[in-house]
Amino acid sequence: MSTEETFRQIYEQTYRKTAAQITVGARQISDAADLIQEVYLELYRIISRRGTAYIQNPDAMVAKLVRQTMARYYKTMGKRHEVYEEPSEDGITADQADIE
Repeated sequence: MSTEETFRQIYEQTYRKTAAQITVGARQISDAADLIQEVYLELYRIISRRGTAYIQNPDAMVAKLVRQTMARYYKTMGKRHEVYEEPSEDGITADQADIE
């Protein structure tokens, strides 16, 4: 079996479970899509480098990649400082021009 065929087979077999795990754990839906892409990109790299016979248990391999990807995600989330604009009591927000 070729690399692409093996990847497609594993993808079809594991996508629903992977997408559910990542969607539940991600902070935003847009992050979830990127994380799913990272998992399957890494899976493709592994199959390309090590060959199709390397993966004995596709579910376990993808689960491991999900854990690693989510760990990196949470690690970088701690370093991000997101600032949200807080509306004033009357609902009016200040523009940058107003501040200057």
